[in-house]
Amino acid sequence: MTDQHHDHDHDHGHDHDHAHDQDHAHDQAHDHDHAHSHDHDHGHDPFHAQHDVRVDINELDPANRSLAEALRVSFGVLKIVMIVLVAAFFFSGGFEVKEGEVGVRLHFGAVVGDRAAYVYEPGWHFAWPDPIDRAIIVPTGVQEVRLDDNDYFWFNIRKGQELMPLDQLTPSPSLQPGADGSLLTGDKNIVHAKWVIIFHIAKAQAAEFAQNVGSMEQARALVRHAAARAIVHTVANSEADEFVRANIDRPRIKAEIHDTLEALSAGITIDDVLLDTPTAPLAVRAAFRAVSEAESQRADKIEDARKKATQALNKVAGEGHEMLLAAIDAYEAARRKDDPAAVKTAEQKVFEVMESSAVTGDVASLLAEAHTYRTEATKAIEAEAYKFAQLLPQYQDNPRIVTNRLQQDARQQILAGDVETFYLPSDPNKTVYLEINRDPEIRQRKEAEKYKQQQEQPGE
Repeated sequence: MTDQHHDHDHDHGHDHDHAHDQDHAHDQAHDHDHAHSHDHDHGHDPFHAQHDVRVDINELDPANRSLAEALRVSFGVLKIVMIVLVAAFFFSGGFEVKEGEVGVRLHFGAVVGDRAAYVYEPGWHFAWPDPIDRAIIVPTGVQEVRLDDNDYFWFNIRKGQELMPLDQLTPSPSLQPGADGSLLTGDKNIVHAKWVIIFHIAKAQAAEFAQNVGSMEQARALVRHAAARAIVHTVANSEADEFVRANIDRPRIKAEIHDTLEALSAGITIDDVLLDTPTAPLAVRAAFRAVSEAESQRADKIEDARKKATQALNKVAGEGHEMLLAAIDAYEAARRKDDPAAVKTAEQKVFEVMESSAVTGDVASLLAEAHTYRTEATKAIEAEAYKFAQLLPQYQDNPRIVTNRLQQDARQQILAGDVETFYLPSDPNKTVYLEINRDPEIRQRKEAEKYKQQQEQPGE
């Protein structure tokens, strides 16, 4: 549409004054009956004049009418969108807590009032949108962080060798600070190791965790740094030989990590500290392993010797071998002191222990044999003494007769039984041939006697 500007007066059918005073509060309303459509210069300031213009859309031309209709629809849609956005904003604070998690609501960044009231179980929950409220989801399951790379206490492994066994890796001539991680032991040796820290966040500590830590990423970093500090302190008080055999005070490391996190009110509970693959530097790993294997073999041999000693002592004296050894040691100590009274007392103690029921095995068998031998020897000596007492008067009366009789008895005893007698000629110049084979008659007689004894045994 082309606007036409006219600098001439129009006759509107009535008189009106277009000169306005700046002090007027309101402009006058004009009813103009225009016979043509063009702009009018009424000679007043449009920025200071307020007009109550009511336009009928139907009176507009089609283009303006379409534009007005489009604007009206657009403003209606915009109004609906703004209402939806405002509603969405107010409800955007809602959050979902899944199984194995709890939710914590921070009101202006802090837990206000009862902490338990701000901890939410699994499900959907409402909260005001940020920054009024902020919901933090806290997992309550077991978590772990690993200190297993060269940023901490493990050496740098060349590309392509990550999966190779340690013994097949190519050792570097020296460690490079900043590239290789390591630990320093109390005996001034360098060692390497991987570590695993197991932790969890309890429901009762969720609010404390949410307010002071805020996220699992920060929690892992916090646990990792606290663990590294505790590990360095503990290993610095250990020896390298013990460390490479995994003999490290892990409870002390766990306690120090706990104290650090407790001081920060982190709400994190340390469950365990695991040591993985402790080793000396690759350049000296073979030497450390040789020493470790030698000490292991030494320990195995000592243990084997102790087992054999225990078995031998049990065989000799049974379960009472410890008491018997103690009594014997006391006896030997008394002898070294040259104390007759103590020796006699200790000796009596040894006999008492040997006679007790706790002592079994070879000692008990030997004691039983000794008792039997003593009884038999006593009886034999008593029989000899009785026989001597009977022969003494006879010998005193007639020594020759008694001597001959005793010789005859001895000869019969010697020749009795399975004895084969060979008679040699008295002439030493004659050659004698002896048949070594046993007399078959004697052998047959012995076999017959043996068979007869076997037949008689079942009937006894």
